[in-house]
Amino acid sequence: MKASKMNVLVLGWEYPPAVAGGLGAACQGLTRALAARGHGVQLALPDACRPYHPPGHGSGEAEAIFLGTSSGEAGVEDARGALFHPYASDEVHAATQDPGRGPAGWGAAGARLYGRDLIPSVRAYTRSAVERLAHLDFDVIHAHDWMTFPAALQLRLATGRPVCLHVHSTAYDRGGSPEVAGQLGLERGSIASVERAGVRTADAVAAVSAYTGRVLVDHYGADSDRIRVVHNAPSRHHALSGAASGQNAAPSPAASAPGRPVSPRTQKTVLCLGRLTRQKGVSFLLRAAKVVLMSHPDARFLVAGEGEERTRLIEMVAELGLAGKVHFLGSISDEAKVKAYREADVFVLPSVSEPFGLTPLEALAEGTPVVLSKASGVAEVLPSAPAVEPWDYVGMASEISALLDSRGKPGGLAERLVASGQREMASLSWDRSAAALESALAFAISRGGRVVPTLQEPVAKS
Repeated sequence: MKASKMNVLVLGWEYPPAVAGGLGAACQGLTRALAARGHGVQLALPDACRPYHPPGHGSGEAEAIFLGTSSGEAGVEDARGALFHPYASDEVHAATQDPGRGPAGWGAAGARLYGRDLIPSVRAYTRSAVERLAHLDFDVIHAHDWMTFPAALQLRLATGRPVCLHVHSTAYDRGGSPEVAGQLGLERGSIASVERAGVRTADAVAAVSAYTGRVLVDHYGADSDRIRVVHNAPSRHHALSGAASGQNAAPSPAASAPGRPVSPRTQKTVLCLGRLTRQKGVSFLLRAAKVVLMSHPDARFLVAGEGEERTRLIEMVAELGLAGKVHFLGSISDEAKVKAYREADVFVLPSVSEPFGLTPLEALAEGTPVVLSKASGVAEVLPSAPAVEPWDYVGMASEISALLDSRGKPGGLAERLVASGQREMASLSWDRSAAALESALAFAISRGGRVVPTLQEPVAKS
């Protein structure tokens, strides 16, 4: 059942093709789905997204309003820059200094979105939003992640319209403490303080998972009654390539990252794909690898991604005696990623704190069974998948070994878990997510902007 028509002002920071991670895909998927469900949608984006040219409402796209983010103020020091990226990693710095570096698809737009002037850009975006959007006709403001929260709260002050803040990731996930940004001396202007002020004062909060909702309550003091869970959905490519068809994608013996030797299928392969940061828990996977290799000495572990932990993890491989068994692939293209999924016998998400996590859905779509961290949102939508506490590397090793033992056996554990996971994944769609978002937006409207937002400057001067 669809909700009554609403006019929604969407504040976004990423939008394809100007993307640096999953935030852009989620913003696009939900915005398109809201429009397709009959709601009026106006989309505001930073200038860095200007290459995006909407084909019009007939295709479910919203018209975009581009907001200036050039402030002319001094930039933030490089040493702090990675923290300001919502999915923080040192790839931000590489792309800022040289747009040709960093992960495939990052490009110049991604560098502009999360460059060294991010905090001044957020402040300029906020001013531009109030100046250019306050006169528009809308019922509710839907703001994606902390970069847009100050603009949403200032617009509510200016217009009295209610606000629904959408939390895709938090400073807690990235740093283990909501004070992590303050520890760098940013104090009131830290990301955590922006998040905290936002979720405590918003009319409604859309959390990407129940896991993230608990983080907001436990670590940010959010009101659980105002939180609604809105899960992500898989990309259209992965939904159609595997799960939606109900067919397992057969592992390809020719699948490998470009330029890398193809290993015979007799060698078992365990894949982990993500940023090399403490948040992603790769160190626990390495400890699990040492246990797995005791019973599967021919197994190999592939780790794709870049990040500030790369050097430490390479040193850890040497310390654990895993040389030649663990291979760091670096950043890989989307095409190579699909091949890696198909070649792998098991995919592991070992994250210490993962708000959602799309990579297990991508792996399942290509026919690869997954082992999940219990500290993840994706475990909520894949209840059949084995899940362990991220620090329980012995339990992780046990689940990996069980899947390696059954891989390739008709009717075996791996095949059954892929089939059940694909059935669960097939129920996910952006339309379903938009229906959940409608509930959050309607709840915000019902409150009528009654929660008074903080008057504290949300982003400190650099």
